[in-house]
Amino acid sequence: MFSKFLPWDLARARSNLIDEGQKGIFAFLSPDPFFERLFLRKIPHHWIEGGSFEVQLGNELTVNWIEENWINIGLFGDNKPGMVLLADQMPKESKTFLLENEAYFQDRLIVLCFQSSLKHWDEFKANEKVTAVQMEAPRFWESRKVLQFLCDEMGFDLSYDVFNFVLDNVPFETGDYIQSLKNLALESGSLKIHDMHLVHRAISMHRLDHFELATLFGSKHRHHFLATLEKSQPEFEELISLFSFMEKHVGKLLDPSYVQNKAKPSKYDKEIEAHSRLWKSHELTRELEFMSQMIIHAKRKDAMMMQLMRNRWHPLHI
Repeated sequence: MFSKFLPWDLARARSNLIDEGQKGIFAFLSPDPFFERLFLRKIPHHWIEGGSFEVQLGNELTVNWIEENWINIGLFGDNKPGMVLLADQMPKESKTFLLENEAYFQDRLIVLCFQSSLKHWDEFKANEKVTAVQMEAPRFWESRKVLQFLCDEMGFDLSYDVFNFVLDNVPFETGDYIQSLKNLALESGSLKIHDMHLVHRAISMHRLDHFELATLFGSKHRHHFLATLEKSQPEFEELISLFSFMEKHVGKLLDPSYVQNKAKPSKYDKEIEAHSRLWKSHELTRELEFMSQMIIHAKRKDAMMMQLMRNRWHPLHI
């Protein structure tokens, strides 16, 4: 069964994301990692056998691992639910195995979290025995709805002026909205924010300029990119937002052909085209993989993230 929603419609239709007592394969596609986390947290702990999921990464989900952890153990009555993050990165043989052996998971909940529909998603979506839910990415003109949805979900009460200030001064990125709301809460000590005097300072706290960093990286000044991050000491939420943006940016550098289809390319588009000529495709492919890894490390709140970046981008290593 397949269904597709915008975030606010999904919250109304599936307030807990899954159904109580749900078993089998549940495939969830969210192109935005922040919305993914928000909706996964809606699953009540008391609905989950043992209180938590057994989590595995897509690129580490081998057929042997599935058999040992979800099938053989299940034969002895252990039906702890499983969750696969970045399921679009699972090996092809693992995808085939899951779809061909769906009957083994009738007594166990398996949540597959996709961030892209490019690999595997269509096959899970088309399977009648799989519950597949796709969240649509909001369009740029729906920024007001996105911010209001986040305020509602996070319990914020913003005055009209504060709300519009955030809308006008924060980039249309879910991670940036969330970080700005958290900064407002830290500055005010409350989720009810009606005082404009504290807003200007709070919104500028710990702000990372994604486009400035993208320019540094795209022009191959990766050590300056690293130095900027070291100086700003961003929180993990900011790093998730940054590397989600950078993952898309490097993807555009790898294939800038979209620029040619634009009637009026922006300054950013022209920069993409110019910077793409500085790179070899295998270099960008490696950087794209590294950006994906950084998103995972940021989600895990890995204290070694900065050292991993130093090992890769410090001038002595480039």
